[in-house]
Amino acid sequence: MKKTNQIIVNLFLFLGLFLLILLAFNAFKIGEMRNFASYSAMIIAIGITFISVQIIWKIEVKNAPNIVTSLKSDERGNEIQLIVKNIGGGNAYDIKFNWIDALSGINANEIKLPNVPVLHNGDCVKVLLGKSTKLFRSENNESDLFINGEIQFKYSKTNKYFEKKQFKLKIEPVRAKERPIDEQEFRLPNHRINKNAKGINNRMKVLVD
Repeated sequence: MKKTNQIIVNLFLFLGLFLLILLAFNAFKIGEMRNFASYSAMIIAIGITFISVQIIWKIEVKNAPNIVTSLKSDERGNEIQLIVKNIGGGNAYDIKFNWIDALSGINANEIKLPNVPVLHNGDCVKVLLGKSTKLFRSENNESDLFINGEIQFKYSKTNKYFEKKQFKLKIEPVRAKERPIDEQEFRLPNHRINKNAKGINNRMKVLVD
């Protein structure tokens, strides 16, 4: 919505500037120097207005919320989280998530993302999506390598309009596909047992010696 307003304002400023330049040129051509001076003053005023508006919009952009999304896996590459972070200069309100391509969990039901009332600048929300190898199955379809969604949020509590931002997340880096999940769940606990066994073996050697 803000980008649309900016385009409209810039368009009117450029049209007004173009019209005033034509009028100023015509007044100068026929020798109406008083009108030429008036038009010139208005041209300068529009130029100053344009510069001032650009500065104000840059400040607004700097202080506006900026929502980014990413995927993160735990140390074992098992559980996958959706990380939603506000890296902008202001707070985001009434945040809503929508899947463009529905993402289904282990039970084949669509994963529902929560609505967030407010996300302060620098804060993040973590949403557990599920187990990597069951959630993101290994397939050769290119469309299966990405999650597509949309985030809607407001710049203020009283704002009636939602800003919309689409995101596209690559799931390949966080997808654990080297070994099946049941093998992961077996090996990881037994890895700790193996460590304990080695420790006991070392203690036995000390006692024997």
